[in-house]
Amino acid sequence: MSREAAVEWQRVMRHYAASGVITQVDRAGLAAYCELYARIREAERCIHETGLVITDPKTQRQVPNPYVRIADRAYAEMRAYAVEFGMTPSSRSRVSAPAEIQEDEFSKYLRDKREKAVDE
Repeated sequence: MSREAAVEWQRVMRHYAASGVITQVDRAGLAAYCELYARIREAERCIHETGLVITDPKTQRQVPNPYVRIADRAYAEMRAYAVEFGMTPSSRSRVSAPAEIQEDEFSKYLRDKREKAVDE
């Protein structure tokens, strides 16, 4: 994980730490969100330094800065993750931590089988 992404990870996890919304299985998705955040920051820095348009070295014509497209794609992808994690005002109301994790039938079967093996 890039340094910028790690900083965003820490910021986001401070918010989620007590809520119980984020679990181990969510780590990859949250890491992707953080890397997209870092990509946007880098692209925006490059846009700020070079401008929205650049001169194509081959044609000497003004063309859109490629970092604008990189930023736009990263914003779209990051927004999708943000919605999934309840990071937008409209999606926040739909995300909640489970009150209690329910054990499915197969998990119960495996637990019972393990307990029987220990007893024998």
